Amino acid sequence: GIELVGGIKFTYYKNPSSEDKALWINALYVENSYRRKGIAQLLIEEAVLVAIKTSFTELFVYTDKPKLYSKLGWQVMTEKDNQFVLRFDLKDMSKLRGG
Repeated sequence: GIELVGGIKFTYYKNPSSEDKALWINALYVENSYRRKGIAQLLIEEAVLVAIKTSFTELFVYTDKPKLYSKLGWQVMTEKDNQFVLRFDLKDMSKLRGG
């Protein structure tokens, strides 16, 4: 059978560099027994592929796990109290795996 082991969700929120609306990853979850198997990375990569099909040129995330994103080509914009805002340039396809 099919088992749901994780998911990712988008939201619209203010761009941290302007007053424009931006696309953010709002939630990322992987079941405990499936963690450390690359599933979160696959979900993030798929989110980038979905976001590329929108009119947005950037994707943002607010997280306490910056390494998970930075190893996939995301750039840290700000950090405060171990919470990070990271940005992915959707125009730069070279950052995608195999790009």
